Amino acid sequence: MRGASTDGQLGRYTGSGPVDERFHAQYHGLPIPTYIWQYTGTSFVMRDCNDAADRMNDGRSGQLLGKTSNELFGTTSPIVAEIERSFVERTTFSREMTHRLIATGATRELNVTYVFVPPDLVLVHTEDITERRRMEAALRAEGERLAAVVATQNAIAMAGNDLPAMMHLVVERARELTRAGGAVVDLAEGDEMVCHAVSGTAATHLGLRLKIDGSLSGRCVRTGEILECVDSELDPRVDRAASQRIGVRSLIVVPLCTHGVTCGVLKVFSAVPSAFDERDVDTLQLMAGLVGAALSNATAFETKQALLTGRTDALAALEASAARFRSLVQNAADVIGVIDATGITTYQSPSVERVLGYHPDELIGRNSLWLLHPEDEARVYQLLGGTRSPASPTVMEFRVRHKDGSWRVIEANSTNRLHDPAIGGIVINYRDVTERKRAEDVQRRLAVIVESSADAILSATLDERILSWNPAAELLYGYAADEMVGQLKSILVPPDRLEETQLLLERVAQGERIVQHETVRRRKDGTLIDVALSYAPLSDTTGVIAGFSVIARDISERKQIDRMKNEFISTVSHELRTPLTSILGALGLVAGGVTGSLPVQAQTMLDIAYTNSERLGRLINDILDIEKIESGKLRFDRKRLTLMPLVEQAIEANRAYAGPFGVIFTLTQTVADAVVYTDPDRLMQVLTNLLSNAAKFSPRDGVVTVAVTREAEIVRIAVGDQGSGVPLEFHARIFQKFAQADSSDTRQKGGTGLGLNITKAIIERLGGQIGFTSVPGAGASFFVDLPLIEGQQSMLK
Repeated sequence: MRGASTDGQLGRYTGSGPVDERFHAQYHGLPIPTYIWQYTGTSFVMRDCNDAADRMNDGRSGQLLGKTSNELFGTTSPIVAEIERSFVERTTFSREMTHRLIATGATRELNVTYVFVPPDLVLVHTEDITERRRMEAALRAEGERLAAVVATQNAIAMAGNDLPAMMHLVVERARELTRAGGAVVDLAEGDEMVCHAVSGTAATHLGLRLKIDGSLSGRCVRTGEILECVDSELDPRVDRAASQRIGVRSLIVVPLCTHGVTCGVLKVFSAVPSAFDERDVDTLQLMAGLVGAALSNATAFETKQALLTGRTDALAALEASAARFRSLVQNAADVIGVIDATGITTYQSPSVERVLGYHPDELIGRNSLWLLHPEDEARVYQLLGGTRSPASPTVMEFRVRHKDGSWRVIEANSTNRLHDPAIGGIVINYRDVTERKRAEDVQRRLAVIVESSADAILSATLDERILSWNPAAELLYGYAADEMVGQLKSILVPPDRLEETQLLLERVAQGERIVQHETVRRRKDGTLIDVALSYAPLSDTTGVIAGFSVIARDISERKQIDRMKNEFISTVSHELRTPLTSILGALGLVAGGVTGSLPVQAQTMLDIAYTNSERLGRLINDILDIEKIESGKLRFDRKRLTLMPLVEQAIEANRAYAGPFGVIFTLTQTVADAVVYTDPDRLMQVLTNLLSNAAKFSPRDGVVTVAVTREAEIVRIAVGDQGSGVPLEFHARIFQKFAQADSSDTRQKGGTGLGLNITKAIIERLGGQIGFTSVPGAGASFFVDLPLIEGQQSMLK
């Protein structure tokens, strides 16, 4: 560090004379600790301190003299920086800081004043304000405690005659303010003490009954005295075994009095000994007064006056708390208004601007009815008249014109405070419920729709407990609403459909909507009906899915027609297959030269006939497969199967088919040792269909990729092509029967439009799923997902 220069910067040392010769007499008599620091040209050195400083350092100031500021405080101490600042700027200034004295190790709250004394000294006056800070903190804590009591008082007043809510509020606040583990209100009933309100660790005590003569609470009721237990292990008044059982070591018990009679107790307790002090006892007394006053139906103002009698030292803090409470009321979400006996508005809280768009000053002094809808004026006037006498609260709804000209629905509670000198009017607490009313209106309309719907509509919890049941459901299932509400929905499900239903509900619980799922349900008389079900998840107010709704439509007649149509198609197909087989055989023999060589033109016509006969044969086989699937006659022989060999076999078996299209198959990804439970023949049929489709719709010299991957607990087989992709408008019906994206393309590529429908049905019967991804112009990828055999999943992870 450099000495002081004449321009106020650190420079060459210019000090002169010993410090004690120049200032000793002037500062040693000061009552506040004072230190003198001298700049030596390289650092600041403590030269002297007065008697007050020596006392603050417990008589060890001599150890500090001759030490540099860096030695005493370290280079990062704010005191070092402040000494340097005073010296450089030649200024006098003060600041408050928390500082640990190196000599004693004590932490002090200090008010430090720095005074520059030319040419080379800095006087540091240090006033210890630790005690002042502690007192201020204690006063703040006391103010907060009293404010909490006042807030509790006001909350009790708002609770009205709801004594359980009032007592619960008191025990919660009492536990918080005393930092107790638990709090309880016990009321005397005959020869027993009954627990009426609990908080914290006392939650399990609600409703507990104890004999008055066997407890500290009973002793408090008998004597009317405040009882404090510092340690239950040492206090003979306390049942030691019971205290150990519930984990109580210290407690305070305060009597509750109504009309001068002790009727119960308010108590707090802790799991540690000596947990409470006198302030906690005072707090509990205040809270007990609130409860007693509420039990006696005293007014909030009388309760406050009774509680705070003789506590003149707390009046200022209580006034501040009341002011804060008024501020909270003025800025509450609801609007609070006051009108006098003539209907003139005397007060509107600031939140009226948010609700109705008016500043409070625009409404005060005006007739309270001027914003009302004309149709509501007479009714509201009559209700307000009822509020005036008697003084019971009145609840009303009416329409009010917003400042923007719109009409808002208002819900209001009015209370007569005309005879309260602090208010002198009718207090109206109101809120805008327009959106809620609209929602209720929508709900009513939806209820009408549900009730009048021709479809059966019901709602249920996630565990299938039925909540609602419309008239159409009664007609469809034969059960009346009062028979079904509260029952399990599974009563409608045939045993062979329980697993299917469970899988549907698991999907709904994840937020999925299911549309037109066709299945079978059982009526009350035991008959089975075909239905199409649409599931939708239902969420609670927090957005969590808590149930579901089901719309059921009777499709028995359509199913019967479908069965008749399928039987007809099946019969016709069977009848066509025999002659078609003969035709194909005959054409094959002729084409093979059995009857001799044919002219070129005849051979061409014969090839066309043979090709189309084969196509007709495939169509008949597809139709028969669909009929077997839908009638449940298609047999499946499922077994444990290692997947990859079957995939490779399918690729090899279809290479010859891909040849004429100029397409090659490539296996890009594998999952070694993936094991599934499936029918190998049917799975081969599925893969053959996907591979042949990919070959047909790929460009010449294209590549069809086959990728086998693992995702979660399933194995996925994906077949991708490089064709033109699936048109977006065709996505929704691609798996329907006879569905084809483009008729001209179909004529070019061939096909019946049944292959994907059959593939989907087979995969679902095998317990899997089928899907696809496609970007128009960039090809498509069709995939099937099959569940891995349990135990195989973890091995593949």
